[in-house]
Amino acid sequence: MVEYDQAEDEDRIKVDIHGVEYTISGDIDEDYVKRLAKYVDEKMWEVAESSALTSDTKIAVLVALNIANELFTMKQSNTRERKEATKKTKDLLEKIEDII
Repeated sequence: MVEYDQAEDEDRIKVDIHGVEYTISGDIDEDYVKRLAKYVDEKMWEVAESSALTSDTKIAVLVALNIANELFTMKQSNTRERKEATKKTKDLLEKIEDII
């Protein structure tokens, strides 16, 4: 789990999101945290530039909703693909059993 930490420490990871520096702590790869922060930063700037919103909080909430939508869409897609793969596997097993 990634955590926000206000304490200064060399083991902490500093990232910039929408012009604000955050210090992140947790048992997680630094490059991965930086990629996550870059993704969120890009989404924040996209929303800020494409809307009349000026509040960072409102921009962050809209970004969170957009990212949650991406996540839910991917989960639904993975569930469908898993069900299709299971059905195809069962069909193939039945065909193999019929041949044997």
